[in-house]
Formats: sequence, structure tokens, C-alpha cells
Amino acid sequence: MIRSSLTRARLFFGLVCTVAASTSCAQADELAGERTLYLIGDAGLAGEEHSAPVLRLLLEVAASDGSSGRTLLFLGDNIYEHGMHASGHRDRLQDSINMQVQVDAARAFPGRSVLIPGNHDWAQGGSDGMNAVLREQAFVEARLGDDAFAPDEATPGPVVVDPGGQEVLILIDSQWWLHPHQRGPGTDDSLMHDLQRIMERYSDRRIVLATHHPLHTYGSHGGRFPLRDHLFPLTNLNKLLWLPMPVVGSLYPFSRKLFASRQDLGHRRYRELRTHIEALMQRYPGTIHVSGHEHALQYLAGDGGHFIVSGSGAKSTWLPRTPELTYGTSERGFAQVRFATDGSVSIAFYTVDGGAQPAWSTVLPSQR
Repeated sequence: MIRSSLTRARLFFGLVCTVAASTSCAQADELAGERTLYLIGDAGLAGEEHSAPVLRLLLEVAASDGSSGRTLLFLGDNIYEHGMHASGHRDRLQDSINMQVQVDAARAFPGRSVLIPGNHDWAQGGSDGMNAVLREQAFVEARLGDDAFAPDEATPGPVVVDPGGQEVLILIDSQWWLHPHQRGPGTDDSLMHDLQRIMERYSDRRIVLATHHPLHTYGSHGGRFPLRDHLFPLTNLNKLLWLPMPVVGSLYPFSRKLFASRQDLGHRRYRELRTHIEALMQRYPGTIHVSGHEHALQYLAGDGGHFIVSGSGAKSTWLPRTPELTYGTSERGFAQVRFATDGSVSIAFYTVDGGAQPAWSTVLPSQR
């Protein structure tokens, strides 16, 4: 009787263990099928006060995320302030240091890494911009391979990166569109025609469209400025210069709105870029647009798509509190986008202060 009971008990626990093992294996298989995209922008300033803690945190999170495929995308402004100078220039050594820490992070990253350029990589829009971005491309590709910098040859793209899952990445050099000087071959019309063609080809997949410049931002590039800028404008030059200048201080925010630079959403060329891309996003709902440029972390949904700004890889700037912004913080950090096998997408933001736990996250439903 006792032996019979023991036999039944062994069978029962054996069945439980088998079911548990099967469930565990199924969960492991599902996790193994997931793919993760890491987004870090404006990381082009080395040091503990800038990119170092962000890159360390990114590698820590990536090493333990459990997904089968990982891609790290640097969203431009990879070298401050004026891109990669020519050999022999007094700033070339610092340029190399700023770039090398990202190269080292890309080498240590457990997956594929790609860098796209931003306005600072194009010498902050200066006349030597095209040469600067070509020098940076040569520096990166000599250390990480020919596919690590895109679009290449100072052209606008689009460039397709296919991680092999249910998502596809499309990379565009938005500074090419804004640059007022010499640039690589291409036209506005050909860029948008090629982008539409590619988005149509991959319309059955989750499209992630990457540019350096955001289409929506609630920081200074979007025309928002803190009260401090109006009352104490010299703090933008030195954090200790709390000299009240209420009338003079308002001149800078006002003039920046009235005479928008090419790097601000209010500029005509920038508005044209935004209009074209958003029109395409509305044709392909569910598209995720990712960018840097604004030194903050932001997420919002609208106009048929989703918008992620991850531009605080080395420094941070002020953001207002507004209900229009689903999530926003001016802390240094990065974004993580996880693509599950069921078609759903998880978006999370990590900050230096928050460590290896997401500061905020959300889940987008499947498009299927």
C-alpha cells in the first residue's frame, strides 16, 4: 500500500516536473525568439560626467536581457563639437577619444552595432561638414567593419538593416537634408521616393525609422525654453552665473523661435522633412520613429506612429511637464525596444540614476 502510494506520488511529481520543464522550455524559446534594439544618441563626449556611465549601464542591461538578437544604434552626434577633424588638427586627439569610447562599447556589445551621423558629425553644419563625416566613417569602419556606419559616403540613404525578426530598421541621414553646403549625391525627391518604396516593401513588418533629428520634441529644438533661460540667461554659459537679466534673457528664446536655425523644428527645411516623413508614417501605421538630437528621453504616440527620442547619451537638457508627452525626462540614459514573437513591442527607458531597472516602460500591441 505504501509502495503503491509512493509510486503514484513519483508519477505525479514526475508529470509536474515534465510540465514545468516544458513550460520553462517554451518560455525560454519565446524569449530566445525576441529581438532587442538599443538606442543611444548624442554620446559624442567622453568622460564620467558625460557618456561613460551611460555606456556602462547600456552594456550591463544588454548583457542580461535574454533575447536572441540585439542591435545597438547610435543616433548621431557621435563627436562633439565639430565632427572629426583632419589628422594634425589640434582637436583631432579629443575627437578620437570621443569616438573611441563608443567604438569600444560597440565591440563589447553582444550583438550588431551601427552608427548614423548627426549635425555635429557634419561639423555642426559648417562648410567642412562633408569631409568631417567622411573622416568619421573611415575611423569607425576601420575599427568596426564596413557596415558599422550608415548611410555612408555622405549620402542620405535610406539604408535597410534587417535584424532577421519581425522588425526592420530604415536609416536616414537627416543632416544631409538640412546641410547647407556640399554633400553626397541624392535629391529630396529621390530620398522620399526610395523611402516610400522601402516602407511599402516591408509593410508587413514593424518598421523602425531612424534619423538623428526628431519629428516631435518638447525641448529647445521644439521651441520650448525654461523660465531660467528668460531670467538667468548666462547660466547657459556657466551654471554659476545666476545674474538676473529678465528682459535681455528673453531675447534669445524669442529670436530662436522667430529666426529658427536649421537644427530647430521651426525652420522651413526641417518642417519639410517632418511633413514628408509623417505623411509616409500615416500610410504605414505602427511605424516607430527613433531619433536623438534633443538631449533628453521622450516618448509619445500620434499621427499613426510612435516617436522615441533618445538623445541624452552624454548630456541632458530641460524638458517641460506637458500632457502631450507620454514620457519625458532630462536625465542621461538610453532607450530599449524589444520585439516579441507575438508581434508586440515593449519600449523602456533606462537612466543613470535609475540603474538597471527601467525608469518607464510601455507595451505596444501587435500589428497582426
